[in-house]
Amino acid sequence: MKDRPFISIIIPVEKGTQLPLSLFRNLKYPSSRFEIIVVEGEHPSFQRNKAVEKAQGEILCFLDKDSRPSSDYLEEVARSFNSGDIPGVVGGPAIPVSSSYWMSILFSRILTSFFPLLWLRSRYKRRGKIRASDEKELIGCNLCVRKDVFQKTGGFNELLYPNEENEFLNRIKRKGYRILYNPNLKVYRRIEGGLKKFLCRFYRYGKGRGNEIRVEGLRPNLLYLLPLFLLLYVFSLFFFHPWWYLFPLYLYILLGGFSALFYSWKERKIYLFLLLPLSFLVHFIYALGMIKGLVANRNSSPKTWKVEIRKIKGFSDEITL
Repeated sequence: MKDRPFISIIIPVEKGTQLPLSLFRNLKYPSSRFEIIVVEGEHPSFQRNKAVEKAQGEILCFLDKDSRPSSDYLEEVARSFNSGDIPGVVGGPAIPVSSSYWMSILFSRILTSFFPLLWLRSRYKRRGKIRASDEKELIGCNLCVRKDVFQKTGGFNELLYPNEENEFLNRIKRKGYRILYNPNLKVYRRIEGGLKKFLCRFYRYGKGRGNEIRVEGLRPNLLYLLPLFLLLYVFSLFFFHPWWYLFPLYLYILLGGFSALFYSWKERKIYLFLLLPLSFLVHFIYALGMIKGLVANRNSSPKTWKVEIRKIKGFSDEITL
């Protein structure tokens, strides 16, 4: 593969969304070696698949409309795919950018702390070195795939959203392609909205995981059942609560309390004590979303969906300020 592969950046947006080309003016990469494709619609997994049909790059970079790539983003993409054993997929963190508002900072800490998300926090925080990884660390708003691998494996499951990238990555891994996590391949996403919007995000993630379980079964998703077990356990406490049965609850509170205390002390922000109750809410809401995904009807047929594909920058185009 060439030192500067041709790269197609693909961004799904809602109908009528205007994405300014100037958002990408900081990219340090030859302008003649990348294109930007925006695809309008209502089903991102379907939109991405249709955009790939028009993409001419060797590498496909899937971003979201609020993903802001670092200036060396495409350079990191090129370096990652030019490694000795060429990977099929490379991803990195979507780093949350909080405002000065205390609740925004709290939300950012939830996404990057060990207690609420365990190793999943690698999706939101630079951790470690470049390494072999899987869907537990990669995220759909910062995902780069070789086009030939994407086509050979059938692309995204169009009946899944969210979690279409998780099922896709599991499929990629089963096919034997290498998946890399590159902590330097980073995008930034601003945290906006209040508590309701933040929790709705995890409800949607949980629902997506429930749908994914219906598609590929329990085995690849056992780890993600932990919030559901927690919810069922807490519910059972109303009916059965001998002293020994409370140990898991005490352990949960101890771990969450230690995490909240640690970050409150480290960052000198007393309100980070709210990490414990907010972590519980995140786990609780995620579990409710999973239940919904397990029992709800699936999405409508792709035959009824429409998209509009716009190439806002071709390989020969320059980005004007």
